[in-house]
Amino acid sequence: MEAMPPQARRLYAKELAVMYREKAGRWLEDPELKKILQAKLTDSGLAYPTETFEQINESQLLRYLRDGWVIVHKLESGEVIVKR
Repeated sequence: MEAMPPQARRLYAKELAVMYREKAGRWLEDPELKKILQAKLTDSGLAYPTETFEQINESQLLRYLRDGWVIVHKLESGEVIVKR
């Protein structure tokens, strides 16, 4: 990689990063891998975050509440933080 010109090195590094992110995303979507990761984190005393938080507009609030989300905080901007 050192023999490559700087511009080619940057492009190569960028392509590698994209490939890694795509593969890592698929790994984390695998239910078996999620189960193994959760067990290992629990055994080590670390908790894998099971709650999901989102910042939404009030116009989206009813749909989120119907899907089981809970309001955590209302922002001054009128947006709402919800968690599931």
